[in-house]
Amino acid sequence: MTDIRVSVIIPVYGVECYVERCIRSVMAQTFNEPFECIIVNDCSPDGSIGVVERLLADNETSVDFHIVHHERNRGLAAARNTGMAYAKGDYVFHLDSDDFIEPDTLDSLYRAAVETEADIVVADYFLTYGKRDIRQYLRIPDTREGILSALITGKMPETVARANLNKLIKKTLYVENEIKYVEGVDYNEDLLVMLPLCFHARKIVKLDKALGHYVQTNGTSLTKKISQKNIRNKLRANEIISDFLIAHHLESLTDALNQKKMQDWLYALIGSHGEEQKAYLHVYPELDAEFNRYARILPLYWRIPALLARRGQLGTFNVCRTVLLWVKRVIKHY
Repeated sequence: MTDIRVSVIIPVYGVECYVERCIRSVMAQTFNEPFECIIVNDCSPDGSIGVVERLLADNETSVDFHIVHHERNRGLAAARNTGMAYAKGDYVFHLDSDDFIEPDTLDSLYRAAVETEADIVVADYFLTYGKRDIRQYLRIPDTREGILSALITGKMPETVARANLNKLIKKTLYVENEIKYVEGVDYNEDLLVMLPLCFHARKIVKLDKALGHYVQTNGTSLTKKISQKNIRNKLRANEIISDFLIAHHLESLTDALNQKKMQDWLYALIGSHGEEQKAYLHVYPELDAEFNRYARILPLYWRIPALLARRGQLGTFNVCRTVLLWVKRVIKHY
């Protein structure tokens, strides 16, 4: 074991309004063991790193902070890999710079990992809307395939969840199995890493505590907007997942992947227009044979528009899309 027990890795890009709360939550940890925090500046165009530097200049805690600067913007996955390359801890904790954690997060996760000899410790977490927190209760499926299936489909609560802020992971699990984030895939990047981590983990433990705050009010977050880059990332991620399943003889999880493909297909149609939308219409022909069955995993109000789109009625689909998105904005406003 090294002298550093935990490495906290925080990629920073365009989070000037959020990063202070994130860093202060790391400074406020009650964890008494030596730990470090590696902050990766992915060429943030705003004042995010200035905020970080001011905080660290006044830092009176025992936390060992490091800032690593990228020479050019390389994306979230690359920033996570950079943090991993510098990490010296026995365990790794990834934290997004617009999220934050409870003071006992590292202490609770680390003690559970050591006491149970787990490779991965998972906790509940909060969806945070301003001052309102909604706890997400997780349950780990009994089998490895059950865990992988839940990860792929994103089903709650039977999943360890794709998010980073609720897990402490043994660093050797990454190193010994050569697991890295896929540079260039910055949406679903956490899923592409969690799949092999959970596949190779000897023991995964669930902690009955909510520790991380997954902030839902950052409108600039990758997870809050649909863009062509995000769509391409999702489609590329599905290719990588398919290759992973074949390589590890997990063809039994093809149905789970098809469920994800259905969700991503609809995501692509909602976020596209014109020729781009037409190009996505039949991107997954393997769904056609059982399209009606897979459509049932979609929210009820999207099922009919999805069926219409699959039949080529994109004009009608787009009218439905406009109405549904308008209703969603009105409900969110009130």
